[in-house]
Amino acid sequence: MKKLLLALLLLMAAIPAQAQQAPLSLSNVISKLPALQQGVAYDARNSQVNYITTADILNWKDITLGGGYSSDSKLVATISYDIGGFEKLGINVPLLKYVDLRVGGYVGISDISSSSSSSRNNFSWGPSVTIVSVKF
Repeated sequence: MKKLLLALLLLMAAIPAQAQQAPLSLSNVISKLPALQQGVAYDARNSQVNYITTADILNWKDITLGGGYSSDSKLVATISYDIGGFEKLGINVPLLKYVDLRVGGYVGISDISSSSSSSRNNFSWGPSVTIVSVKF
C-alpha cells in the first residue's frame, strides 16, 4: 500500500511540471512561417495573365516546388528554377539588377467535383515567373 501511495504522489508531482510550457509568442510563430513570393503566370488554356502568390514547399539545388493561390481564385502548384538576377542573363538594366527571379511552370485548379461537366473542373497551366527577392 505504501508503494502505491508513493507512486501516486510521484505521479501527481510530475503532472504540473509536464503541463508548464513557454508562453506562445506571435513574433516567434510568424518568423517560422515561410516567406511568400509574388509572381505572374500565363494561363495557356484561357490566354490570361494571372497574379500568383506562392510559398516554397520543397527545394532541391536551384529547383523549387511551391504552392499557393492565384488571382482568378485557383489553388496553384509551381515548379521553378532559380535564375538569379538579370545580370546573370546578360541584361543590364539599372533597376532590374536588384531583382532575383525564378522561372518555371504552374498548374492550377479552381473546383473539384464529381460531375462530368468541364465547366466545374477548371484546370489551368502555363509558364510562370516568381520574384524571389528585391534588394534595395
